[in-house]
Amino acid sequence: MKKATSKVLAHVYRSRYSEPTNGPKSLQLQQMILEDLRFSASHMKCHRAKEQAVDNTVGNAEDSFLNLASYFERLKATNPGTVTAIETELDIEGNTCFLYGFLAFGSSIQGFYRLRKVLIIDDTHLSGKYKGVLMTASGQDANFQVFPLAFAVVDGKTEEPWTWFLKKLERIIVDSNSLSIISDRHSSIIKAKRVVFPHAHHGACIVHLMRNMVLRYKNKGLAKMVCEAAFSYRRKDVDLCFAKIRQANGECAKYHEGIGTSKWSRTYFLGTRYNLLTSNTAE
Repeated sequence: MKKATSKVLAHVYRSRYSEPTNGPKSLQLQQMILEDLRFSASHMKCHRAKEQAVDNTVGNAEDSFLNLASYFERLKATNPGTVTAIETELDIEGNTCFLYGFLAFGSSIQGFYRLRKVLIIDDTHLSGKYKGVLMTASGQDANFQVFPLAFAVVDGKTEEPWTWFLKKLERIIVDSNSLSIISDRHSSIIKAKRVVFPHAHHGACIVHLMRNMVLRYKNKGLAKMVCEAAFSYRRKDVDLCFAKIRQANGECAKYHEGIGTSKWSRTYFLGTRYNLLTSNTAE
């Protein structure tokens, strides 16, 4: 047993834990082997054993990517109106590799037509073997609940994948002055929005704006004043708050004027964003 491979250990591990994803960590598995099987296994061997046990139970990432096209076709067959897209590229050996994937369920598309025309977009890093970024587009229904519209898995947060994602969204939602898009102020999002949705109004997420303020000026008091200005309903209240900001820190006032008051304040926003002043829905 002292020469047991990670494959053998994976079999032992899987037989003891029916759900390997909820089982012990590699270090815990190492201790278990020492106590139960009376021999010492390296941390790397235990790590490989756990990975193999998980793959044997739920499948591996490579197979998932290979089955993605078939999965999308079944979705479109069972959920009419579903929109999907897969983008691939060739590696240095000439093999076809996954690059981007897009999915919007038909039922979500039909439902979104009945919502207020405010689209919240955001992204988050994936922690799997191949990393990547998950992009989302969502809205808010009449009960103020999250209404997911579309998802995409891409390779990064740069302008190119954001443009690709928004172009797929543009197949679902027509660009117009009645549409408002809410997101953080990442330059890639702003550039992609200008290309794909030039007529839609763009609003900055107040939460991200406040976080940036705290990092930039190390002053939570300023962030609170900007938040008060952003959430004010009357222009005279916004102007009064902004006068206080200018008095407290002229550089901060200049920074927000550079962003554009219409981007972050409720009352000066050129479109209609209703109660959606943040991208918390996407979060």
